[in-house]
Amino acid sequence: MKRLLIAAALAAITVGAYAEPAKRQELTPEQKAARAEARRRHTGGFLEFPGVGKIAVLNAQKTVTQEEIDKNVDALRRLARNVEIAVQDVEFSLATAKSVRSGVGAPAAVYLVDDPALPMSLIAIEDGWGVVNVAPLKAGADEAKLNLRFKKEFVRVASIVFTGAKSQFKNSPLQSAQSVEDLDKIVGENFGIDTMTTMMNHLPEIGVKPGTRMTYRSACMQGIAPQPTNEYQKVIWEEIKAQRSEEPSNPMKIVPGQRPIRPRRPAAN
Repeated sequence: MKRLLIAAALAAITVGAYAEPAKRQELTPEQKAARAEARRRHTGGFLEFPGVGKIAVLNAQKTVTQEEIDKNVDALRRLARNVEIAVQDVEFSLATAKSVRSGVGAPAAVYLVDDPALPMSLIAIEDGWGVVNVAPLKAGADEAKLNLRFKKEFVRVASIVFTGAKSQFKNSPLQSAQSVEDLDKIVGENFGIDTMTTMMNHLPEIGVKPGTRMTYRSACMQGIAPQPTNEYQKVIWEEIKAQRSEEPSNPMKIVPGQRPIRPRRPAAN
């Protein structure tokens, strides 16, 4: 009898696993509008707070096209969320690299150059700059191969300059590469998740803070909300203000960008 019950249970599980999932009910336009209205009433809408500082990609070569450069910078933007990235043409020399980078107003920058006298890459991590040199990348390469080599080398240099870290993943472009042959052997060609984590931890340390997006309610709770501009926000403003008046006279201060941790209210008598 026990075996029969187990077999029946397994059969039921198997049938359930292969059964068609229930179709999600489509909302009518009116229902969607009502949900949006409820969200606005509860959150007060979203606020955009600008970031601080920027990083830069400074181009001093004409071999790799601007379109190809933009593709790689866009990949960096998706990684460094809400961080401003300046892209502009400059003149490059080792003697002026730090001053030009400072003149752009970025504490860290990647230069793109085409100089046969320089190695494939240069890193001056203490001075906040690195170089991707396309001259060695051109050896025996058509345009497609050159672009792929450039993509990998840009990831490598940007990952070091903007994080100071090496990837823990063996297939990442951020591995040891002494020559273009070594670069060709690297399987990966994209930014890694560990680069994103390290970058977002490293950038605030050099004065680059990403912008913040939060609800009006969250901004009120953190004490950084502007004056309300609509009825929803006014209700939230008064609600949070009333809650604050019931809390201890010396509540925990929250730095903008940190997850709010509200102090406990005194226990009821």
